[in-house]
Amino acid sequence: MFVPVRFTEIESNMKVCRQLCIEAKDKGACFLSLPECFEFMGIPGTGDALAAAQALEGGKVAASSDDTNGALFSRYQQLAKEHSIWLSLGGFHERVS
Repeated sequence: MFVPVRFTEIESNMKVCRQLCIEAKDKGACFLSLPECFEFMGIPGTGDALAAAQALEGGKVAASSDDTNGALFSRYQQLAKEHSIWLSLGGFHERVS
């Protein structure tokens, strides 16, 4: 199943992933592999992907600098637990110092 990622919408992509988890479990899957840039692709040439990149510290990546919903990776961990499915998070934008 091909589901396009929303280039600049982290929350929309989270909703798509949630729906994919539900559909995968309904079909008996125990593993779901997501593509590279699953959380945020950005628009080429704009620098928005670099601007959205987050530092990975202690296994957590904040969804944004003003993230009020918890660290992004914690949310994906919770999603996997909630649906009893392994998630392979294809790749993400990591800021390094």
